[in-house]
Amino acid sequence: MRRAERISGLLLVALVASLPFEFRFFPILSNLQWLFAGVAVLSLPILVRDRNALLGDRLVLAAMLFVLTQWLAAFLADDVTVNAVKGAVRVTAGFTLLCVTLRLGDRPVLMRAWSVSAVLAALYGILDYGGWGAADLFREGEFYFSGGRRLSGSFEYPNTAAAFFALSIPVVWTTPRRRWVGLAGALLIWSVLLLTYSRGAAIAVALVVLGWAASRRSRSAVVAGGVGAAVFIAFLAWMPSLFDRFVEPQPVEALSAEYQPEFNLLRHRPDELDLFTLEVRNTGTATWFPDGDQPVSISFRWYDQERLERVLVNHPHTRVPRRVEPGESVTIRAVFRTPGEAGAYVLVWDMARRGDSWFSAVGDPPAVVDAHIDPENEIWYGAGSLRGRHRPENFVEFAGDIPVSRTDLWRAAAGIALEHPILGRGPDSFRLLHGERLGLARPNTEIRANNLYLELLAGSGLAGLAAFLLMMGTLGWSRTAPAIALGVFLIHGLVDTFLMTTPIYFAFWILLGVAGRSMNGNCATIQEKMRAG
Repeated sequence: MRRAERISGLLLVALVASLPFEFRFFPILSNLQWLFAGVAVLSLPILVRDRNALLGDRLVLAAMLFVLTQWLAAFLADDVTVNAVKGAVRVTAGFTLLCVTLRLGDRPVLMRAWSVSAVLAALYGILDYGGWGAADLFREGEFYFSGGRRLSGSFEYPNTAAAFFALSIPVVWTTPRRRWVGLAGALLIWSVLLLTYSRGAAIAVALVVLGWAASRRSRSAVVAGGVGAAVFIAFLAWMPSLFDRFVEPQPVEALSAEYQPEFNLLRHRPDELDLFTLEVRNTGTATWFPDGDQPVSISFRWYDQERLERVLVNHPHTRVPRRVEPGESVTIRAVFRTPGEAGAYVLVWDMARRGDSWFSAVGDPPAVVDAHIDPENEIWYGAGSLRGRHRPENFVEFAGDIPVSRTDLWRAAAGIALEHPILGRGPDSFRLLHGERLGLARPNTEIRANNLYLELLAGSGLAGLAAFLLMMGTLGWSRTAPAIALGVFLIHGLVDTFLMTTPIYFAFWILLGVAGRSMNGNCATIQEKMRAG
């Protein structure tokens, strides 16, 4: 059994060290999930052996209640049961990590492993931001705001990176024995966090550090806070796009293109195929991908010139030939078919994402070509001025996934919670349900409620939220690094949620276990002192 304890403890340390490095390509499960599976399997006999000690822990009992609410909500979910069960499984996995950390976690070793790993992740993030990383190992593309690239580092999304770095700052600050080492590491991670452009994470860290400095009345804490504020001000002055990020009320992912067609005048014959060449520049903030779940393509539509009515012609999509970052241009050779009837037409070229989300529908003017179709025509292409003849705004199309604001998501989550107040619609169900409430034809199913507490209300109702708050209240808050990091998590949760994001929910439950272990250790020390007295 001792050998199993040692191996389980080593795997737990390896999992902590791997938290910021989840690879995209791994057989069946991710590397983090495989490590968790190893920890869970090897620790199961130990947890069974120590079940009485675990059941005597108030934190474990409160966490069990939270897990129970998630399973009840999952089993009562109607049309999203499978996904809700997956959500409940994730919560159960987190509970397992809590129990393992409480029984096997060596707090100093885990915190040192976390600190080293976080600093390495921050250094890699800087290298990747400078163009020397291996981005394909961790994500599909880059993310932008107002022309400024957001740092993702070794994470799939910038917000996930921000959440991890926000949790890491208290750990890195307090773990090293030499104070200056901790301060240097914390400032490095703070700088990297700012490059993710995450307002919620930055504000959560600032509030917690401010409260910690005020409560301790420590000169070093005040100095560290002042240096952090100076770094923030310097970044705002250095990066106008970062300044815009903290000033603008809501970021919008822009799908925008600028077209340079090879011609804008056309004479052709009916019902014939031909090729059209365009140079298209990505003038938005979203990366275009040729494949994956959101491929970007170009296609055409025909309109009758007199009535401006769309003519039904089969219009195949031609995908972009490669990944196109914001500001880049790409040449596309697209196939088109002419209408079957002679007449005067307008040929409209428009970019689309997922085949039905047309760029023109969110305010982006398409490319237009004046066309004359007749069986007697000699095929001819030309260029000329169309000013005053065809207005691009007359040829817009329906968009299936118009960006929604955070307040829209909050409203949708609140509406779901009001309709199902006791147990909600099932864990992790909001991302599958919000589109219908907001009237979206093709909603982004990766979006969550952008609020931890509303997400819990929508997923597991008042029962789930109350159980979660009870679990956090049972913890017994202190000034230890894990408790401070959890405070950052709870404040950040006001504008985001990560309870289903693998690196962050693993981190959350491990921190909960380390904080609970510290609390139990403090209680035991107090009891021993009382007996000795």
